[in-house]
Amino acid sequence: MRHLTVTFCLLFIAIVGWAVPSESKLDFGPVWSRAEELYRKTVQTTPKGQFVERTDSSTGKWITRGAGDWTAGFYPGVLWQIYKNNKDVWWKDSALRIQEPLAVNAKNTQTHDVGFIMMTSFGLGFELTGNQSFLPLLQKTSDSLATRFNPIVGCTRSWNGDGFQVIIDNMMNLDLFWKTSKNSPTHKNAKKWKSIAVSHATRTLQEHFRHPIWSSYHLVNYSPTNGVARNKGTVQGYAFNSTWARGQAWAVYGFAWSYQATKNEAFKNASEGLAKFYFDNLPSDFVPFWDFNDPSIPNTVRDTSAATPLASGLLLLASFQPNPTDNIYFKTAEKILDSLSKPPYLTTGTKLQSLLAHGSQNVPVGNKDTGICWGDYYFLEAIHRYNALVKA
Repeated sequence: MRHLTVTFCLLFIAIVGWAVPSESKLDFGPVWSRAEELYRKTVQTTPKGQFVERTDSSTGKWITRGAGDWTAGFYPGVLWQIYKNNKDVWWKDSALRIQEPLAVNAKNTQTHDVGFIMMTSFGLGFELTGNQSFLPLLQKTSDSLATRFNPIVGCTRSWNGDGFQVIIDNMMNLDLFWKTSKNSPTHKNAKKWKSIAVSHATRTLQEHFRHPIWSSYHLVNYSPTNGVARNKGTVQGYAFNSTWARGQAWAVYGFAWSYQATKNEAFKNASEGLAKFYFDNLPSDFVPFWDFNDPSIPNTVRDTSAATPLASGLLLLASFQPNPTDNIYFKTAEKILDSLSKPPYLTTGTKLQSLLAHGSQNVPVGNKDTGICWGDYYFLEAIHRYNALVKA
């Protein structure tokens, strides 16, 4: 790839070497203040049953979706992240009220994204409050997602349609299986859920990456009858053979989670290899362009909604290292968070209703350079993860 140059690698090493010392924690006060300001207004103005997704490219106002959209859980999830930071009961009560309509997804067998929807809302709520009424919902959701598993392929189905389509994003939905099986060790299906997750991660490891560089395919379409991978490519990226930045971030994070849940070194090695591809291709401010193969780089859009799950996944990887705050994963995540914590990425002084600007949901269909709710969610999650490592 044209960005894998000696010059860039030397520049990267120099920048990482200058990373903010871990003992002098980044100041996220302005980020939290901005988040509270924006999302309080969002709660006050968004009808119940509507869930903010991305901002309109002209007005800067939120576009909303219904409870079945894959992004729906991130809105109450942001409120939970704010509650985790300030312990103000208003945020907890708002999250509880707003996530209520999402409960219907516990029975939704038509999408793999029930993991995203339910774990960023009820799952995070369970983690923060211990509310036992949430656990049966997560167990039912796990059963629903398990219906999409094909033992011949070894994966849960992502998109419905021809063949058996599996996208790299699905590595993130495994979090539902990992955590629900851990939190329900005596449930009759707990071992099944974990077994499915292990199988999915294992098959994805075999099929979704280009070696030796560890770039990712967005989509692998399998035969549902014999499990053979029919074709591999990228749908939401620059080209069918390109590497889409957010898909690569999902992979880094998803395999870090898989290692955390299983202690399988192959999953950790995968996450580290995928992260290295990022290290070799990040620009000087550490916020990725939307697709690594876009020939118009640097004159193309960034994707903060790829940067934030990448940062959170890197910090999870950092926690597995002998010194969690003195390694390339921590230092790179630190630089990402530092860049995102100020303009032009932080929306201070703009009309955007989102916390972050310059997210690119789906560039090929024109959804680019906006605020994105899951970008905000993973930004706040990454800040929590960063602070926990620094304080440890």
